[in-house]
Amino acid sequence: MQMDVGLDTGDMLIKLNTPISENETASSLHDRLAGMGAEAILEYLRAYQNIGAEKQDNSLACYAKKLSKQEAQINWHDQADQIDRNVRAFNPVPVAFFELDEMRIRVFEGTALDHQGSEEAGTILKKDKQGLLIKCGEGAFQIESLQLPGSKAMPVHAFINGGKNILNPGDILLSPSRESSK
Repeated sequence: MQMDVGLDTGDMLIKLNTPISENETASSLHDRLAGMGAEAILEYLRAYQNIGAEKQDNSLACYAKKLSKQEAQINWHDQADQIDRNVRAFNPVPVAFFELDEMRIRVFEGTALDHQGSEEAGTILKKDKQGLLIKCGEGAFQIESLQLPGSKAMPVHAFINGGKNILNPGDILLSPSRESSK
């Protein structure tokens, strides 16, 4: 991109498009885009005399504010697919989390699943080697990798093998209040 007075407003020299897969995290997307960017720079350097600049449509641009840790707090009243997208978006930083008895438990990986039950949002439905299944506002979210305070991230089966008597079926995980999350 060429330099201009505004933030990221210069004419484009090379533009690439790429799909984002359903299981992509911010980390995997970052790494993939870094590789694409390196290739784009090499392409430009090889052919810079023949590349024309393309004006940007500044009406399509928007400012992306810095993410806060509070935005990464899971609200179990959200739909399971929204929680799934948030977990992937906040991986590796600031990492999605929920709180249990003043412990911040970080969630690195999971899957949105269909669930039609009438349980309260935040209810732990199942705890087994596949994961922790949590009822959401719509559907359920299966946590597959988590991190307890003072521990490393681990798959749920390792958490279960560790014998901690927390996060059991029937427990209800609280969500942040709608007011405090604004």
